[in-house]
Amino acid sequence: MSYTVRKGNAMSLQKLSTGAVIAIITAGIILTAATAGLISVNQVVPSSGNVITVNVGVYSDSSCTKNLTSINWGSFEPGETKSGPIYVKNTGALQLTFI
Repeated sequence: MSYTVRKGNAMSLQKLSTGAVIAIITAGIILTAATAGLISVNQVVPSSGNVITVNVGVYSDSSCTKNLTSINWGSFEPGETKSGPIYVKNTGALQLTFI
């Protein structure tokens, strides 16, 4: 048995290999982009809570007329902190110390 390799066949084989490599790289890039898109999905988590107190009032205004019964912080980014003013008033008969 003898094999004959023709110049034309070798070139087409080389082009096929290059095309296959390009196709694999393209598929890898597409799959990577699709996976990144699936991983970076926004998740909404409730970020509010109720304010319950005993012998103190918690208010949203400095004149202590609007009871603060819940706090809704809104949306957060990872690592972000939020703050806001609240006003606390002693409504009981005992002296209180806040720490």
